[in-house]
Amino acid sequence: MSDLCAVKIFGVNLDWTVSTTVLVLMLAQIALVAVAVVAFILITVRKHALSKRKQNILVTHAAEPDKDRSIVGISLDTVVVKRKFTVGEAFDYSGLIVTASYNSEPSTENVIDFTVETPDMDRPGKPTVVVHYGGFSAYYTIEVVATSEERTCVGISLDVTAVRRLFAAGETFDCGGLVVTANYNGAPLTENVVDFTVETPEMSFPGSRNVLVRYGGFSAYYTIEIAANAEQRTCVGISLDVTAVRKQFAEGEPFDCAGLVVVAHYDREPLAEEVFDYTVESPATDEEGVKQVVIRHGDFVEYYNIEVTPVCKERTLVGIDLDLEAVRADFFVGETFDCAGLGVVARYDAEPYAERVTDFTVEAPDLTEKGMKNVVVRYGDFVQTYPVFVAEERALVGITLDTSVVRREFAAGETFNAVGLIVTADYDAEPYSEELSDYEVEAPDLSEEGEKEVRVSYLGKTASYSVTVVRPAETAEETAAVALDESLIRYDKSFTARLIQTSDENKRWYTLIKNELLSYKKVHDRMSWKRETYKAAGGCVAKISFRGNTLCLFLPLDPAEFVESRYKVEDDSVNKSSEDTPCLFRIKNDKRLRLSFDLIARVMEERGLARVDHEEVDYAEPYQDTEALIEKGLVRRKVTTKEEEDAVFTRK
Repeated sequence: MSDLCAVKIFGVNLDWTVSTTVLVLMLAQIALVAVAVVAFILITVRKHALSKRKQNILVTHAAEPDKDRSIVGISLDTVVVKRKFTVGEAFDYSGLIVTASYNSEPSTENVIDFTVETPDMDRPGKPTVVVHYGGFSAYYTIEVVATSEERTCVGISLDVTAVRRLFAAGETFDCGGLVVTANYNGAPLTENVVDFTVETPEMSFPGSRNVLVRYGGFSAYYTIEIAANAEQRTCVGISLDVTAVRKQFAEGEPFDCAGLVVVAHYDREPLAEEVFDYTVESPATDEEGVKQVVIRHGDFVEYYNIEVTPVCKERTLVGIDLDLEAVRADFFVGETFDCAGLGVVARYDAEPYAERVTDFTVEAPDLTEKGMKNVVVRYGDFVQTYPVFVAEERALVGITLDTSVVRREFAAGETFNAVGLIVTADYDAEPYSEELSDYEVEAPDLSEEGEKEVRVSYLGKTASYSVTVVRPAETAEETAAVALDESLIRYDKSFTARLIQTSDENKRWYTLIKNELLSYKKVHDRMSWKRETYKAAGGCVAKISFRGNTLCLFLPLDPAEFVESRYKVEDDSVNKSSEDTPCLFRIKNDKRLRLSFDLIARVMEERGLARVDHEEVDYAEPYQDTEALIEKGLVRRKVTTKEEEDAVFTRK
C-alpha cells in the first residue's frame, strides 16, 4: 500500500510516494543514532571528571614526609591469631597485626611488610614466633601438641581439695568440686577432663567408702566417711580464711572473692569442716572507700573488708626504675646476652604511682670483648642503664670435696654410699667456684678391713677422701643394733622440721622463693609432711621439698624444653608425687636462685597470673634439736632392722 507524503526539510517541500512501513523504520534508525551520540558524550564527560578528581587526590598525598620521624619499636596484636597447632601442621600467622611506634606524629601505624620466623613445628613444645620490622623484633608464643594418635593417656589423678568427704547415713552422694586430670605420654602431659564416670557408693549405713572414678580405661579413687546420726551434729559458727582473697579493687571494677575459704564449726567431731554452700553479698564498687563483704552459711554471718580505690583517668609518666634482683650480671666473651628476670617499674605523677611494665626495649651490650658493659633500657621517653661484667672464658683448675656429713666408716662387706658429699668445681675466673651434681664416684672395695680411698672425678679433674673398713662387730650401727635387739632408730622428719634444721643459706633461699611465688595473684600455699605446695585457681604452680640437704623446686614445665640450656633441670616425672610438676630444679647457689625466678615467671605467664603487691616475710625459723621437734610432732621416731637400714643406704 502506498500513500502520497509531503515532507518539508530545511524549508523545501518534498513530495513523494513511500510505503508507511519504510517510513517508520527510517525514523527508528534516526532515534538509535541520537541515543548513541548522547551516551558517548556522557561517558566522555564522566572520564574527564574522574581524571580531575584523581589528580586532586594525588596532590593531597604528595605532602613532604617528616625527615626526622623514625621508628622506635614494634608491638603485636595476636587476638585473632591461631596459637595452638599439632605436630607437623603448617604454621599460620593469619590475623597478626604489627604496629610500628614512631618518635613523632602519627606515633603509631599498622604495617604489612614485616617478616616472621617460622618456628619448629616437628615436635611438641611452646616455640617462640619472632617478628621483625624496621630493625626491631617482637615475639609471641604458640603451642605445638602431639597428634591424637601419638599422644596416649597413661593414667589419671584426682584433686579432691574442694570435694565433700563427710556424709550422713542415707544422705545423697555428691562429688561436686572433683577435678580429674588425665596424664599423657606426650605434651601437654596433663589435661583436666570432664567426661569421667563416678560409681556412687553405698550410703545407707555408716563407715568408710571408696569412690571409684573412671576415665579412658583408667581408674582412681578417693575415700569418704559416712557417719551415723550425723543429723545430731549442730553448727555453732563459721570462720573465714581470706589469706588468698583479693582485698583491693578499682572503682567500678567487678567484685571477686576467689580464694575465699569458709569453715563451719560444730559441737561434735569432726569439729570443723570446709563448706561450699555459703552465700556472698557482693559490695558495691562504684564508689571509693572501705566496703564490707558479708558471708552467710546457715544461721551464721561473718564478714571481711575490701578497699575500693579511685580510678586515675589521667596520669603522666615521670620516670622508670629497674628491678635487677633476678637479673644475670656476669657473662663470658662470645656468649649471647640475656636479660631474663629484668623488671621495669614505671613511675607516674598520680595514683597508682608505680606500675610494672613489660613493653620496654633493651639495647644489648657488646659481649665480644671483656670488661664492664652498660645495658640500656628504654620505656616511653625515659632511659635507664645497668652494668654487666664480661669475663674471659673460665678454665677448670680442680675440684674440692666437702665430706663433713659423709659417712666415713663401714663394716666389711657393707654396701658403699657417698650420701651428703658436696663437690665444688674451682675455676680461674669469676665465679671462681660452683657446686656440681654430675660428678663420678669410684666406690672402694669394702670386702676387706683397712683404710680405703674414694676417688671423685669431674671433667678430667680428680680428688679423693678416705674411709675406714672395720670388722662388722666394731661398727657403731652394729653396736646399736645389738643394744636394740638387732634394730636401729631412724627419724622421719617433716618438711617443716627440715627447714628448721637446714643451713642458714637454705633458709634464705627458701624465704626468697616463697615470697616470689606469693607475689602472684591468687597463689596460696599448703604445707604437707614431705613438701609445700603452691596452687592458683585449682591448679598446682610449684612445690618445694628437700632431696638430701638440697632445697628443690618442682614446677609444671616440660624438662625436655630446657635440654642444653643454662637451666640445668631434671626430669622427675618417674616419681608419683611429681606427676603434675615434673621439672626439678635444685637450688645450690645464688645463681641458681636467680634462674629459679625466671622459671617461676614462665609458669605464671603460661597460667595468666599477674603480679600483685606483696609484703615480704622472713620465713626462717631458729634451729631446734631433734628431741624438741619430736615433742612438737614434727619428727617421727622409727625403729628399723639392720637389713632395712642397709636397703635405705643402697637406695640413696
